Amino acid sequence: MAGGAAAGTDTGTKPAAGTGTAATAGTGTAGAAKANTPKVANLSPINVGLVGTFSGPIGALVGGTTTGARVWASYANAHGGANGHPVNVLVGDDGGDPARYNSLVKEFVEQRNVIAFVQNTLGFAPAGNNEYLNSKKVVTFSSEGGLNQFYENPYTVTAFPSGDMFAKAIIGAVAQEAVRAGKTKVASFACSDFSICDLFDATWKDPAYMKSIGLTPMMAARPSLTQPDYTANCLAAKQAGADLLVFGMDSASIERFASDCARQNYRPMLGTGDIVVNAGLPKADVVDGIVIGTKITPWTATNVEGVRTFIDALARYAPGVAPDGSNILGWAAGAFFGAAAANLPAENPTAADVFKGVYQIKGETLGGMTYPLDFTKGKSAPKKLCFGIVVIKGKKFTQGPGPALNCPKG
Repeated sequence: MAGGAAAGTDTGTKPAAGTGTAATAGTGTAGAAKANTPKVANLSPINVGLVGTFSGPIGALVGGTTTGARVWASYANAHGGANGHPVNVLVGDDGGDPARYNSLVKEFVEQRNVIAFVQNTLGFAPAGNNEYLNSKKVVTFSSEGGLNQFYENPYTVTAFPSGDMFAKAIIGAVAQEAVRAGKTKVASFACSDFSICDLFDATWKDPAYMKSIGLTPMMAARPSLTQPDYTANCLAAKQAGADLLVFGMDSASIERFASDCARQNYRPMLGTGDIVVNAGLPKADVVDGIVIGTKITPWTATNVEGVRTFIDALARYAPGVAPDGSNILGWAAGAFFGAAAANLPAENPTAADVFKGVYQIKGETLGGMTYPLDFTKGKSAPKKLCFGIVVIKGKKFTQGPGPALNCPKG
């Protein structure tokens, strides 16, 4: 195993490519070990779980998070592990079945001694139902970003905008570029297939909020990701006078949507969010110019320490895998767990030790990848809004103008 990463296990359909299945502690940089941690992960191994919908159409969306978590893990274990503990990441595919999700997390906790979870796709199969892990007081570190519960439950914590904050991060990034281009009349299309899209829809058609960022909602619709043709949606947006389309849909659907609009000689500005964007999207001519709002510092911001570390580690531990909006989130979720695991005891670390570690996180930015993280026991995590901007130009992901991470005041 490259980098000294501990062996891991896949349960269910094997997710996207990656090497190693391990995780580690780290503060200051994404995945880098603290100066006072051992240089060799030579204590007893610990297990971390990652359960989600990693097959089928949803797997195409979020499967890259498993690659990112594994790459981060391999890199970080090579730098001392979780305060000296090598960590196995056990990956389980729920196949979109809520019962399967609950069965897997129960198996991981009760039979495999998993002490924390990273980047579970709570917004898909379980539709936010995390009662089992909450009852066992096992922390889930971040998710795909569609839920507000990460601000409401001490055992689900996030290192970047989630729920309505994620919806605002996407539209905030898009608005910054759209207003500059004079494209302010919005038609929004949040998928009808999953509850994760509900907050996107509600936020993007709220006239008061949209006005506050310089946009005017003209129409909103809830198409399905499995819809074979979006011509009717294109014509409705065109008739409504929209010059900007915002999507809460997967990359394949966005490409089909843009193609259907182009056939109607309708080529508005486009916008979407990071979790739905895979490395293949820039290849489509019809999406050239699309603005991608990210909830952390984007993978294109190579001047940021944490991003550079991620890019270098991806090249080493998953050669041939291009960085995108999904695998960088898996990396960041792992690094977030690492920050909480920085002071695990040498003997028999438990879920309670990880939970305690959450409240020792003060001012952590994961190497500049997110806003300063501060957790206070007995209080919900504060909602914070920051976003990055990526624009597809010339069939490449390019860094948007301005700071790598925008944090609007108020």
